[in-house]
Amino acid sequence: MLLNQSKHFHLAEVFAIQLVILLTGLFFFFVAAEMSDNPLLPFREAFNMTVNGKWWIVALFVLEVLRQIHFFFCEHSAGYYRFWQQHIFGRWNKHTGKFNSYTRYRVARALKVVIAILVVPMILCAALLAALWPAAAAVRGSLVEALEYE
Repeated sequence: MLLNQSKHFHLAEVFAIQLVILLTGLFFFFVAAEMSDNPLLPFREAFNMTVNGKWWIVALFVLEVLRQIHFFFCEHSAGYYRFWQQHIFGRWNKHTGKFNSYTRYRVARALKVVIAILVVPMILCAALLAALWPAAAAVRGSLVEALEYE
């Protein structure tokens, strides 16, 4: 049976916006958490409280949308792509091209781990409604307790 190509679902679009979907889900998770704390709180007020309290999610969302718009223009405009490739990233690639590709891979991987170590506690603190270091200590303490009982 042949598939009609015009009705074929492309996963590339889903992969391109997966971070937008993740950030949207995280934002509405915090909206639901606000509403669960106070059952009389209307959705609009919980939404506004989440925007004010979790502004960094909104900022990441805006940055990701701008990144997707940038990719769209790079794919459809040769001049725009050439500008970024030659003038902006060309200078960066000129400096990083001196390094071994394996070294670049390891440095990028280390930076991703450092970013994850910095971002995950912030999300946990926001979810636990606690300060950063006491929340990290509470998470470590609960993990130690869980490991002791098993």
